[in-house]
Amino acid sequence: MTIHLKPFNDHVMRSLYAPKWLNIWEGSVRSTKTIASSLGWLTFLERSPFRFFLMSGNTVNSLRRNVIDGDFGLLALAPGSTYLSSKHELHVPTSKGTKTCYCFGGGDIDSRNPLQGLTVGGWYGDEITRQHPEFIQEAFNRSLTNPESENYWTLNPDNPDNEIYSNHIDRWIYATAQERIAAGGVNYYHFTLKDNPVYSDADIARIAAQYTGFEYERYILGRRVAAEGLIYAGIASRPYIFQDLNPADVYVRYCAIDFGTDHPNVIQIGGPFFEASGVKNPRKWAIVREDYDERKDKTTDDIVNRFELLCASVMADPKLMQIAISPDAKTLRNSFIRRGYAGVISAKNEVLEGLRFTKDCLYNGSLILDTSCKGTRREMGIYSWNPKPAEKGKEEPIKKSDDGCDTMRYFAMTHARPYL
Repeated sequence: MTIHLKPFNDHVMRSLYAPKWLNIWEGSVRSTKTIASSLGWLTFLERSPFRFFLMSGNTVNSLRRNVIDGDFGLLALAPGSTYLSSKHELHVPTSKGTKTCYCFGGGDIDSRNPLQGLTVGGWYGDEITRQHPEFIQEAFNRSLTNPESENYWTLNPDNPDNEIYSNHIDRWIYATAQERIAAGGVNYYHFTLKDNPVYSDADIARIAAQYTGFEYERYILGRRVAAEGLIYAGIASRPYIFQDLNPADVYVRYCAIDFGTDHPNVIQIGGPFFEASGVKNPRKWAIVREDYDERKDKTTDDIVNRFELLCASVMADPKLMQIAISPDAKTLRNSFIRRGYAGVISAKNEVLEGLRFTKDCLYNGSLILDTSCKGTRREMGIYSWNPKPAEKGKEEPIKKSDDGCDTMRYFAMTHARPYL
């Protein structure tokens, strides 16, 4: 297969010239922010006399997925580079020797602690709005002694009241030329899908169709707007999300559970589809059945029993299931283990990242649900963003009628995401 790529446009190329102390790429999804900033970062590693550097993301795993791994990640862009998973270190060969990038997750306040005492020549921050303000300040502190340090940030537009704007980005966008020069210089670049040389107008229209409401403004138009309204807006206009499925067409080996005693307990089972040849298709997943139990005073043994009945309804062997249970439900996990279940794990629970990923999967058709999943379908029609935190620049869903939606997020993030 031959892939023909157009060159970067002038806007993208300008973002690679004349780097300053702080270099910022903000804009819509898939607009080449990461590739452009990665090329700038690699060029900086080549120029810098320093040996040690800092890289961060919301989590170490998200940093790897977004920036390091993949066809256009740093490992591909800089042949000979290696990533040591045990130490979370990226080693990049340059003409001045191998440069070491220490990789961190910066998503919570405790993330700053491992940074203390570290001295680096510069910092690459991926999805900077997802990193904690105190981590950000500590990361800046790590290169204060280096007058030649450079910092590279990427971000999708966020809530306009997010303090990353007032404390850092807008502070420099609207600073005077003298203030920028005094800090070491600041570059700000705003990208849209038209900056990606791979996409035609038809491609852009196809991607844009996956988003509605505030997410369309953020991720397609690249505007800063607050989250509002339904989280799964537009479900009614996407009838393919719920279909009458034949469980025999699906490799039913995966389960997710949101534990509830005084509120609904939800169990969902499914897996990847089989192709016509009988081979599993890791790019197409389905939730084929759910148990939406609204009874009060349920016991953990009740839940295990209902799980076994749900598996029996589709002729799936429960002992072969990978079972992801809400992280705070230790008692339920122990009940499964006592009953001889070996495939019990704690579900991935990154809420905002999980909501974005699950919504992408639903809207692009890589995750569908059987029409029998009525509890989750009902929730998706009312599951909404909380307007109160949004006023302070924070985003979180309303914790009400969310048990099925949480279970679906666990299913997508824990089981499907490694393959998708």
